[in-house]
Amino acid sequence: MPSERFFRLDKAKQEKIKEAAKKEFLSHPMEDVSINRIVKDAEISRGSFYTYFEDKQDAFTYLLRERQDEEDRMIRKLLEENGFDFDDMLEKLLIYYIEDVRSWQANCWKLSITPGHGIFASEEIRSFCDDEKDDLLRWIWQHIEHQGKRIDFDTFAALAMHFRLITAFTAIRVIMYPEDEQKAKKTFHDMIRVFKEGV
Repeated sequence: MPSERFFRLDKAKQEKIKEAAKKEFLSHPMEDVSINRIVKDAEISRGSFYTYFEDKQDAFTYLLRERQDEEDRMIRKLLEENGFDFDDMLEKLLIYYIEDVRSWQANCWKLSITPGHGIFASEEIRSFCDDEKDDLLRWIWQHIEHQGKRIDFDTFAALAMHFRLITAFTAIRVIMYPEDEQKAKKTFHDMIRVFKEGV
């Protein structure tokens, strides 16, 4: 996590550093990420970077945590407002992902997500994602349990991960192939229906 010194910076400076880091992480696999490029874009010294973050992994983990917290808050809010209508929540999550991908369209295709390469090969990041899923998922699972629906937590967590991945990859498909948007969205809804109801 960033140091207290980072959080004492004014918000505009914090945002400039975060935007420079996001740009770098989206443009290069982790092993090629350059702190020199980050500090140049952020207009800070290399020494300052190391007073804010331990290393590039620390900066990336912070950005990932912040992004995950934002998404989790949105999911909680949607479910509370719509009476736990998961179809409505997933539809709005898809719109959120599409806008998120579109905002980084110029850079995001350079990310490598193949096993053993790029940011997703990081054991620290994998561990972080596993730890972070529990809070939101347990909250949803407990609500489902209170409704009398019986499903063990591990099964529910695995299904939730599949739903998130399906939503994310549908968003990417919509951006990459805009002419197939309706087809992609229909497939998205069909997959969700199959998960819920069977073939």
